[in-house]
Amino acid sequence: MKVNLVGCGGVSKCHFNAINMLKNKGAELTAVADIVTDKADAKAQENSCKAYYDYVTMLNEEKPDVVHICTPHYLHVDMAVEALERDINVVLEKPCGTSVEGLKRLIEAEKASKGKLAVCFQNRYNSSVVFAKELIESKKFGEVKSARAIVTWRRDEDYYSSDAWRGTWEQECGGVLINQAIHTHDLMQYLCGKTTKTVEGHISNYHLKDYIEVEDTASVYFTYEDGTRAVYFATNASGDNSDPIVEIFCEKAVIRVEGSSVFKIADGVETIFSQNEDNDFVGKKEWGDSHTRLISDFYDCINEDRVFLVDSKEASRVVFELLAVYESSKSGKTIVMKDFIK
Repeated sequence: MKVNLVGCGGVSKCHFNAINMLKNKGAELTAVADIVTDKADAKAQENSCKAYYDYVTMLNEEKPDVVHICTPHYLHVDMAVEALERDINVVLEKPCGTSVEGLKRLIEAEKASKGKLAVCFQNRYNSSVVFAKELIESKKFGEVKSARAIVTWRRDEDYYSSDAWRGTWEQECGGVLINQAIHTHDLMQYLCGKTTKTVEGHISNYHLKDYIEVEDTASVYFTYEDGTRAVYFATNASGDNSDPIVEIFCEKAVIRVEGSSVFKIADGVETIFSQNEDNDFVGKKEWGDSHTRLISDFYDCINEDRVFLVDSKEASRVVFELLAVYESSKSGKTIVMKDFIK
């Protein structure tokens, strides 16, 4: 399986690590691309492969089986579509798109392609999340009644100054919602297993008003088609980073995922239901430790020609919702999802 990678910045280290660990599945990294020539050259030398400075040239000359896209947000759709139109399989960093039109274009491109697409919502593969999902779907504690999620992280000037695209509406296309907290948003909706009916939200910039354009804090209220509801709070203006919390309220107990642990709260008593020590982190702890699991499963899906857990359609659900939050905050209105994405 001939593998290429574009975008040799921070998160790419998780992908390089996964590709190297999956050589036993036939993964062979043959080329990397980055418009910053020094980055491309360094990663090519480090991985004994060819360096390119233009993505399309790399695809045309290398003709890979899989390409990993680790570029800034605003480039994701165009780059993924370029690959899918060539029937190349794609591993795409989140978010999978930054506009309603872009998401629809990506979904259609995957549908028309012989290639498959995987979006890096890797925390779905964390052991704690896998356990919680199985527990909730077993109905052991009854039906899901509601949900909530909380993210309190810290991002300061040094983070935003590390790359010129960060903190801008044009290239990052948002702040905490579309970048840091998108994983927790996804986990809440994935564990809840419901279809969102309406979204109402508010965004603010409390911490870096004169430094970034985008939001550092968001609060969101969801209603689902079955009448249940959820709330979600996210900030990167906190004093420190802490494990995100996702709580699913079932009829007989509350299931809470916090880091590598799953808690059960019933009859006023909180107990650790499951605790895992995965912690083989590459890069930031907040990225989770499951990039390799996700990528390994995707490679298996390619080889076995089966559907992947987080394809363009599945991953777009949460991005449609966070785009609706931006629209709700701007307009002051409740957004009906079926009307928003029609």
